[in-house]
This record gives sequence, structure tokens and C-alpha cells, in this order.
Amino acid sequence: MTLSAIQTDISNRLPNGYFSSIITMAELTALINDAQRWVCRSHNFHWMARECTQSTTDGQQRYDLPDGTHADGNGVTVWRYKQDRSVELIDHNSYRVPLTRGYKRDIENMLDYADTSDSGTPEMYAIDHEDLWLYPAPDHSDNSDEAWTINLEYYGYLPDLSDSNTSNFLTSHCPELLVYKALALAYQIGQDYDKAQYWEIKAEELRLQLQREDFAAVHGGIETGSQPTTPNAFGNYPSITQVQTTGGYVDE
Repeated sequence: MTLSAIQTDISNRLPNGYFSSIITMAELTALINDAQRWVCRSHNFHWMARECTQSTTDGQQRYDLPDGTHADGNGVTVWRYKQDRSVELIDHNSYRVPLTRGYKRDIENMLDYADTSDSGTPEMYAIDHEDLWLYPAPDHSDNSDEAWTINLEYYGYLPDLSDSNTSNFLTSHCPELLVYKALALAYQIGQDYDKAQYWEIKAEELRLQLQREDFAAVHGGIETGSQPTTPNAFGNYPSITQVQTTGGYVDE
């Protein structure tokens, strides 16, 4: 389905006159994109895996993470960063070296990186406030006076749907999920909370099904008991290393 088909499906499920009295078509599009972000926030689906590169600047430690506002060399939008998978440094010989991830504060407390004036070949990285930090700061003289290429593998958010971006993985493989969640949001705006809850439950059931299928696609079939379930009494999803007790789940 395309964005327009999803809009039509939702409008056909809403009461007559809902758009004129409650929401506009532009607001409906915003709700569909809210639904899409809800899906992306809920789980690192395999189809959210992305890869991008940028060049180091001599002596510069901080680099911007993708914010979804720029395009690559082919004019394709670079997806907004959600969570890193790995960072590699590619040298002038096209040799890849994986960097070790750490917390910014912990790395800067290490004796090797205590002197902020030191530079060299980066060996570690940190993600802090949506910035990528390299340690030590790159010294291009360690790379034949050439910049390194930072290769970032990460999970990203789907770009918003619009008149110029009408389809993506979700609209092609599970459009009903966007329909159900957008309906729940639309009924919340109209303060029809019973219907909002009805569609919210249907959306969550379908999202969990999509998550199970994603696990199976990445790791193979999922055994009974290892599948994502509904939250326990504490609002958490129990894992296979947890056992059920009265009042919720506790770690073994």
C-alpha cells in the first residue's frame, strides 16, 4: 500500500465527517508518521539496519550522527540515527579496523585518554547526546596524511511518509499496523477512548507478531516460550532467563 491508500483505508473506517470536525488530512498524515515512529521505537527490526560513512577531520573528536535531514551521494535520505551497531575506521589502504565502544565519561577517565591534547589513530568511540566521539582524536599523519573513513552501522528511523515518499518496508509488508495505530491516535484526539483502546490493542498484537517474525528472520524459528509476550506486572517483557512468581517476574 502507498500513503494515499493508507489514508483512504483509515478515512473509510472513521465516522462520516470525522475529518471536517476532528482532524484534517495533513493531521492524519502526521498520525501515520507518529505510528511509524512508534513501531521503530519499539524494536530494532532487521529492516532498520543502515550504514553510512563520513571522513575524519584532523584533530576533531566529535562528529554528527545522521539526523534524517541529509541525503547521500545518490540523493537518498540518510535515515535518522536510533542506535549504533558498530563503528569501523577505514584507513588509506581501505583496511577496516573495528573500534571499541565505551561510555564517554568512562573513556575520558582512562589514563590513555586523559590528556585532551593527545591525538593519534582512534581506537575507541562513544555515543553521547547524539554525537559520535573518537578516542584519541584522529591525527592524519598516522594515516599517510589522509583522512580515515568512519563507517557507522546503525539502526535508523524510517523517513516520514509524504507526497514525495509514499512507501517503505512497513507500507509494503504490514500496512495494517500503521492503520491500526493511526486509528487509535485519531480516536484519542476525538476523545473516544473506548475505540482508541480497541485499535491500540489490535495495533500492539500486530506489532508483537511483526516482532516475532523479525526474530525468526534473523535468528531462525522461535521456540514456544521464547516469543515476545505482553508486559508483566512491572511493565517489562520477561525473557527466557526469567521465571514466573506471584506478582510478576524475577531474574533467576
